Amino acid sequence: MSKKDLLKFIEKELNSKTQKQIKQVQDQFEKSYTDIKKYIENKFNYESDILKSEIQKLKDIDVTQIINELRQQITIVIEKCNRISENVKNVNKKVLQIKRLRIDVKNAILQKLEEDTEQIKKKFIK
Repeated sequence: MSKKDLLKFIEKELNSKTQKQIKQVQDQFEKSYTDIKKYIENKFNYESDILKSEIQKLKDIDVTQIINELRQQITIVIEKCNRISENVKNVNKKVLQIKRLRIDVKNAILQKLEEDTEQIKKKFIK
């Protein structure tokens, strides 16, 4: 096996390992994103169920009282929507951080591979 063939083989192996590592980071990102999304959906559904229960109780109350309590409920819903909106913003920030981290990891892996390849080339060229 010539030096050239050996270098190509080593480069292929390093690229294969890099792709596996990138895939692992992508898989971890997808799982985290899915988990966060499910959490928000569950939280939203839970809050919706509570509100449905409260609305059912209001049906037995006179109209004026219903209107007053509905105003309170609307205020609560708006506050919860604002919190959910804030949570979504935070999740989106985290997603961006994860994406940036994934890119940083990929770049670091590629940098390390380039350095390792150069060292291997130097060893075999000597």
